[in-house]
Amino acid sequence: MSQVTYHQDLRALLKYAQILPNHLNVLQEIAHCYANINKYSKAIPYYQKIEVLAPNNAENILLLANAYYQVNQFEESLVYFLKVEAKQSLSPEYLSYVGYCYQTLNNYAQAVQYHLKAYQHMPQNLWNLGHIGYCFQALEDFDEAMHYYKIAEKINPKEDVILMNIGWILLVKGQPKEAEKYLYKAYLLDNYDAYTLMNLGHVHLIKGENSKAFDFYRRSVLEFPTIEEFKTLFEEDQRHLITYDIGLKTFQFIKDEMLAYAQKAR
Repeated sequence: MSQVTYHQDLRALLKYAQILPNHLNVLQEIAHCYANINKYSKAIPYYQKIEVLAPNNAENILLLANAYYQVNQFEESLVYFLKVEAKQSLSPEYLSYVGYCYQTLNNYAQAVQYHLKAYQHMPQNLWNLGHIGYCFQALEDFDEAMHYYKIAEKINPKEDVILMNIGWILLVKGQPKEAEKYLYKAYLLDNYDAYTLMNLGHVHLIKGENSKAFDFYRRSVLEFPTIEEFKTLFEEDQRHLITYDIGLKTFQFIKDEMLAYAQKAR
């Protein structure tokens, strides 16, 4: 059905809703139309009305969970997905959504369990594989993270985020030459990614190529949405790079220089 048809149906259905405000079928059709034209924020109030009228309607609860997910209200989405899961199995796609909801709450241990459940049913899904790797990376289980990133790399060797994360893990594991190869592969695919730029800064700092390192750090700090995000990540990375015998004063100097640079340049 075309979007034009959904808009036409909506006009008629909204008129019916004025006459029959609690008619279940009308409310369902309105929500359905809004969802199908990607206006999930407008669909949500109708799913909520249906929930009041039919609180045990698992399909509606699932649709409400998905609608919240689509508008990035992940905490609300998770509540409704778990309500459904208490009564029936979730599809692999929805399992991966639950995993991502947990990620947004920084509950990576729980998140990875859902992504792994989804992986059992869709082992070729690159998005889910990337998030399995990311969760293990956040849990600092770098071997497991690398395992899933490598599977993802085989499926799509030109996925820049996967390549960047492989590069980062190699850097953490003390393999800067291999890390550099992967990070430059990622850079060739997206030379504006803030994380790739920062990691290349680290690579050149380790190599003693300070001028190149500063160039990448300067570019990186301008690509982050906020200066604070650069600062937080840089401080976090510092902890993982102590094996390279880079002094704390050096890290502090670079951070201060980049923050001052960003304040002037933005």
